[in-house]
Amino acid sequence: SGRKLFFFPDYMHGNPYQTMLYQQLKHRGVELVGVDSLKPLRSQEIQVEIGDVLHIHWINILTKGVEEEHFDHIFETFLDDLTYLKDKGLRLLWTVHNRYSHDLPNIAREHDFRSKMSGLVNKLIVHHPILLSEISDWLPANVPVAFLEHGSYQSWFENSLPRHEARESLGLEPTDKVVTIIGQVRPYKDLPSVIPAIAEAMSGDARLKLVVAGKVSCPTTLRMLQDLPGEQLILENRFIEDSSVQNYMNASDFVLLCYRDILTSGALFQSLTFGIPLFAIDKGSIPAYVIPGVNGYLYQSSTELMKLLQHAFFEPQHLRKQTERLMVKLPSWPK
Repeated sequence: SGRKLFFFPDYMHGNPYQTMLYQQLKHRGVELVGVDSLKPLRSQEIQVEIGDVLHIHWINILTKGVEEEHFDHIFETFLDDLTYLKDKGLRLLWTVHNRYSHDLPNIAREHDFRSKMSGLVNKLIVHHPILLSEISDWLPANVPVAFLEHGSYQSWFENSLPRHEARESLGLEPTDKVVTIIGQVRPYKDLPSVIPAIAEAMSGDARLKLVVAGKVSCPTTLRMLQDLPGEQLILENRFIEDSSVQNYMNASDFVLLCYRDILTSGALFQSLTFGIPLFAIDKGSIPAYVIPGVNGYLYQSSTELMKLLQHAFFEPQHLRKQTERLMVKLPSWPK
């Protein structure tokens, strides 16, 4: 069999997920080849041998920056390329990271594409069994499915900065109640739905601070964040280097996870890797990892989140100790 694993798209430089996922394959002599198009594989510009594997990840790259009228042609071309490569002996895997691509104007077109593609691949991978019901509207019944949990990031991020130093680096006081949002803030994170609840909780507690660490690429969210009291907001509207993530994590009492639609949250695994409890929306696979009152709390509405912001800080250190203890139980990456 072949010794190459192609992965599409290649997000290794901006996201540790693929590096961590494939780290053991390198030790086994598998050649890893990242591609952002199937053209070089189909044209044999990059040689493909029988038994080689193509692992598909985020398919939103296909329609990024493309007018909707061209979607059908792009989807048909991609399926045609996959069929051709499979006929040539390439094994096809697809890890489903999202129920639909985030911020998609019309999910109906992608619905059919996802259904056809799942019928074409040799194996479809999801991160947790709980997610099968989430994708059942487009997943045919006879598709072979494998479960491969998202691993922790304990060996990836530096984590040596004590809490008091992390807070000092951000100008936060020891008694502040710090809630952090980590990572790029795109529209699918649905922050405008909870910012009024955060503002309400802030008005009753001057020690409540919101830290937003990541590029805010949603204009509505940015405008609403800037309307929050300036002395209670730290807005780092930029890409956060991996080496600096510990500053924001270790300064936090809680990390806030807010999504309109989600299957697997990378920020969840970042937070739990640092032993930080969560205020997390009760969606996707999040409830499989957040144990209310142990390593965080789940909420289903902005009203529930507001109550958590008002009442859940009476024992954050107790929660943090429990979350840190649970770090050893976080899933590991494939061996």
